Amino acid sequence: MSKIEEALFVISILCRQRIVMLGWRLDCSERTEEVWKNPLDPLKTNFVPEHEKEFLVDARHFESMANAALKAYFDLTPKVKTVFKDFSTGIAPFIEMNTAQRFMSLFHSLEKCKSFANELSLTPEELASDATLKLALEGAKEGVDPAISARIDGLLKKIRNPSIQQQLNPVLAMWSVNPYGLWPLFGTPSLPGLKDIRDKLSHSGPMGVDHQSLDVATRHFSIFVERILIAILEIPLAQTNAGGNTYSRFHRDSAESITELQKQTFNLKKGS
Repeated sequence: MSKIEEALFVISILCRQRIVMLGWRLDCSERTEEVWKNPLDPLKTNFVPEHEKEFLVDARHFESMANAALKAYFDLTPKVKTVFKDFSTGIAPFIEMNTAQRFMSLFHSLEKCKSFANELSLTPEELASDATLKLALEGAKEGVDPAISARIDGLLKKIRNPSIQQQLNPVLAMWSVNPYGLWPLFGTPSLPGLKDIRDKLSHSGPMGVDHQSLDVATRHFSIFVERILIAILEIPLAQTNAGGNTYSRFHRDSAESITELQKQTFNLKKGS
């Protein structure tokens, strides 16, 4: 992948619109050389909701902010750079997606961030407790049916197996990601978070989620991902259109309205 193509991942995020290099033209003294890397039609996105037309950074300062973002991007490790490539599919899609597909694309990319989590730090008491539990389970395997023994092995593997919340929270804290004012990533049984919506979409599809709640949750999820990426680039949130009262020129949801939408997320009426 050329540096130009890599740079366009960052520019696409700042523009909230997929920007691609279709090819190039080289004019020489004796000839003109044209190379078409990508076909035009499949990469012409039709999925640009109204609120996404606003740049992530102020258009008046776009050039200076883009230069700073690109410099920061090329200083990142290859592993962190892949975050941009993965997230860019959901933030600035180059193919048409419905809302549920876009939501799942974003969450699939978010789950990959678990790999940045360090092992959980356990206290001596927790380590001792785990060792005692493992010994008890190993002892319970003696003389039992192989099928039962296999189930015990499954329990052994789950000891201190961190949840997605335990894995992602330290990563988001490490990157100083600010979730303020957005649909929560992790919720409760009565107030579902983005992770709960992911689970429902995986098992029931979009028919299992209230369409209005899914639309707003996906928009908030997009803004949350933007905050992840600008945090990685060390761009102050206040200098973007992803924070505070300016995260969307077209929508600004109150905490009360978000709570009401959370309540109705899975509370579907017949015919919905």
